[in-house]
Amino acid sequence: MKIRELLGDVAKTVESQSVATLIKNGSEKGDETAVDVLGCLLTAYNGVLNDVAINYLGLQATAVLSGEKVDLNTLSPTFKRVVDVKNSKGESISYAMRNGKIITGEKGATLIYEYIPENAVVDDDFAYYGKAVGYRAFFYGVASEYCLIKGRVEESANWESKYRQATEVKIDFKRRRLKAGKRWGL
Repeated sequence: MKIRELLGDVAKTVESQSVATLIKNGSEKGDETAVDVLGCLLTAYNGVLNDVAINYLGLQATAVLSGEKVDLNTLSPTFKRVVDVKNSKGESISYAMRNGKIITGEKGATLIYEYIPENAVVDDDFAYYGKAVGYRAFFYGVASEYCLIKGRVEESANWESKYRQATEVKIDFKRRRLKAGKRWGL
């Protein structure tokens, strides 16, 4: 799923069907209103993306460490926190972090880490598709941020409450996975 599809669905709800159709089809360039709406929606999406990645459910990346001591600032995408470090056999190994560097006992270890996503563009893939905090939460969050940008404060507060409910996730420690929280209106 592309971000364009999500933004088109939000535009259909908070703006108009005609603007949503232009955004979904990628033909917004000729329409000044659609370009403005798309710019605001993309700004709102990036705000929600960072909020979810930092506060709720981080995105993960892996990197093969070149030495026993590696500077975390050199990682791309931007490092947030360590999830695990594994040796060449796939076994978890111990590590230490000092002064922004990760220190392992061996070369070639694999670092699994959460990262802070960079600003997305309209035609990127939706990174949270099928996750515990997914389409529904992003829909509500983008709608809330968009309404706030446009000065529709009461409508924004309504979407914000739905967004907060959708982002409530519970950790199931027995199965080591996230379960979605209660769904609004169900």
